[in-house]
Amino acid sequence: MKKKDLTGKVFGRLTVVKELTERDRMMIVWECLCECGSIHNVPGEYLVCGDVQSCGCMKKDLEKVFYKIGREQYKEETPEQCEERRKQQAKGKMCDNYVRKSKRVVFIRGEALKEFAPRHGIPYDTLLKVFRNYGEDAVFEYVRENSGKNRFSSLELCVKEHYGYEPLGKTYRVDRYYPDFKITDTLFMNADGLFFHSEAYKKDKEYHKLVREEFEHLNKRILQFYPNELHSKHLIVKSMIANALGEITNKIGARKCEVVFDHADRHTFFTENHLMDDLNAAKFIGLVYNNEIIAAMSYRAKNGGVDISRFCNKINTSVQGGFSKLLKELIKKESPKFITNFVDMRYGTGKHLEKYGFVLENCDISFKWVNGSHKFLHRMQIRANMDERGLTEAEYAKELGYYKVWDAGQAKFTLNLP
Repeated sequence: MKKKDLTGKVFGRLTVVKELTERDRMMIVWECLCECGSIHNVPGEYLVCGDVQSCGCMKKDLEKVFYKIGREQYKEETPEQCEERRKQQAKGKMCDNYVRKSKRVVFIRGEALKEFAPRHGIPYDTLLKVFRNYGEDAVFEYVRENSGKNRFSSLELCVKEHYGYEPLGKTYRVDRYYPDFKITDTLFMNADGLFFHSEAYKKDKEYHKLVREEFEHLNKRILQFYPNELHSKHLIVKSMIANALGEITNKIGARKCEVVFDHADRHTFFTENHLMDDLNAAKFIGLVYNNEIIAAMSYRAKNGGVDISRFCNKINTSVQGGFSKLLKELIKKESPKFITNFVDMRYGTGKHLEKYGFVLENCDISFKWVNGSHKFLHRMQIRANMDERGLTEAEYAKELGYYKVWDAGQAKFTLNLP
């Protein structure tokens, strides 16, 4: 199996310097340089998974901050009050009267965190850790992704309800990674919470790509979905899983279908059958069977070539020869010099393109912008120098409340035509 080189990569406050010869429980150990200047040796798995992000200085810095806050808020405390507080703390709680006065109690929009946490079915200590490390917005993001009482239900409960798969937790390991769900011995699925898989959580931008490559090296496949896809597009996701398993039974021959270059139900078709919905500016070509679209492609013509933006069949339907027929009609209509098609490697492979003559040119990771309401923006919608203030990309993103979520790679396939 090909070894991953982490040299030069940054994980939190740690920058990987070199690989060491020693091993920790069969895991490769890397020498890292911390921002504080110290050297720290860490197993690669702990770096990639985000378990270790400093030599220990991060925790010490937080303790110093809280110690300073504590001294400031208790400086006028009488000896009797101090003794009473310590007694209550020793019991693991603080009396109601003191809670109302203490500034140490964490409030989330006017509600004490100790009341907020159980109301959403999440352990208090978990939310307190999130609050201390990442702030109030992160608490709401965590609740949105992990509480069944919110618009976005718990990812585990959502998958269990819609798909019937039991969460694995940390009970099943594939090499260095713990997949969220096992579908078969060779097919797995991850439910990637947006905040905790983003730059806001200091997640390595190559994490999803590394996970995919690790499974590929083991001749296995992992599907990686976002929570909004699993929740609101579960019928499409289930169809994609069935296709990966070869369990699609509704099969229609392309020869029985009529080719159309426009259709009133175009937008509805892509919304109901494609994870990324429709692209209004793109041209359309589809296959109709019994007055219903069963396969469609949208594309853009540019620079003498064509870029295929979307392609999908109707969910739970296999159109035999459908892509081939649409491709031939596209070439006949546009006469392009080349055709490109990007495949999202979070859940795609692009293998179907190779048998039509497409060649893989590259596979580079990309990102989308997302905010706390799970609203996505294209990566070019937030950039530097968007107005006269001349702010950087990061400054605009912070102002608008967006952060980057990296994918598992966008594979570019190209078909050159005579």
